[in-house]
Amino acid sequence: MALIEFDQNKPMDIVLIGRAAIDFNPNEIHRTLDKVRTFTMYVGGSPANIAVGINKLGKKVGFIGAVSDDQFGDFIINFFNDRGIDTTQIVRAKNGEKLGLTFTSKV
Repeated sequence: MALIEFDQNKPMDIVLIGRAAIDFNPNEIHRTLDKVRTFTMYVGGSPANIAVGINKLGKKVGFIGAVSDDQFGDFIINFFNDRGIDTTQIVRAKNGEKLGLTFTSKV
C-alpha cells in the first residue's frame, strides 16, 4: 500500500517552482577548497534538487523557473531533459541575469 496514490492519467505527478543553480562539487575529498583542482558540475537549488529526487523515484516531474541565457542555462535544461523532467515552462532570462554558482566543500 502506497502512502500517496498518484493518478496515472495525469501528465505530471508534481511540478516544482523556483530556483535552479549550479553546484561545483570537488572531486578531491578531505582538502580545503584552495587545494582542490577539479570539480564536477551538478544541478543545485532546493526546488531543482527536489525535482531530480522525485524524478529518481519514478514520478513524472515538471519544473517552472528561469535560467540564464548561456551555457549554464543550457546545462540545467539538458540535465533535466536527460532525466525526463519537463522543461517546457523554463524560460531564459533576457536581461543579463545569471545563475547562482556554488562551490561545495567536503572537508
